[in-house]
Amino acid sequence: GMPGACGPRESDAIKRIADALGFATYFELCNEPDLPLEWGYKQPRDWLYRAVNAYVDYAPKVLAVGGLPGTFALASGAFGNLRIDERGNEIPPTKVNFLRLIHEKNPNILGHGGWVAMHNYHLNHPIDYPYDAVNQKGVPLTEEEYKAAPPWAWDHRPMAAINAQRARDKNPGDTIWDDDSCFNAWMVFQEHLRELGLSEVPICTTEGGPTMTRGDDGRYCKTHPALHADVVEQTYRALAGVRNYLFYAHWLLYNTTGGW
Repeated sequence: GMPGACGPRESDAIKRIADALGFATYFELCNEPDLPLEWGYKQPRDWLYRAVNAYVDYAPKVLAVGGLPGTFALASGAFGNLRIDERGNEIPPTKVNFLRLIHEKNPNILGHGGWVAMHNYHLNHPIDYPYDAVNQKGVPLTEEEYKAAPPWAWDHRPMAAINAQRARDKNPGDTIWDDDSCFNAWMVFQEHLRELGLSEVPICTTEGGPTMTRGDDGRYCKTHPALHADVVEQTYRALAGVRNYLFYAHWLLYNTTGGW
């Protein structure tokens, strides 16, 4: 998280990992610097510029010892809406193309082994969010859809309450620039690269996925096992059609909640 230092010890560790594996190894640098948590809740106002400077410092060192340096991934939903963290801190949306800041400081990273890391969690949004009919038009839930999910996935709410929320919270005309709390956040990164003439640079999900029991948006059911399987399949079908979308790493290891 918080930019520290990439000195000889770190470079040596990266080299030993790359040498042991025997192939080009992907490293993501400076995890989620948009979150106060990653700075020990002492996040500086210029956190974005510090993260850019750290990446521009670290990336050539990673390249020099045989690694491939990924940009710092921002937390899910970074570009669209105001977010509130677990301590009530407000996290304003990042409206800057930070890839441009990186590229202007050193044009020999992105496109020369540097790649773009992202954390485009689905939360409990469908694969086509925010362009789906529920978000755009408030399309009501059918009896069949309601019964397809276990009652806990709807928080045991009646269908009428969910449909009332769908009608109230619809967002006609919403685009990925308004709400990127979903899989399609990759489109933001792709556009940022396109603006720089770098649309072949790899983009990769280093943390994400439809996560079991996640239920951030009450208009949709929580992610239950059958839905999880469907969304994983939809995810790989979607990214298979994007030439420079190389891999999707699911959040699996730190499942201490008994749910997602």
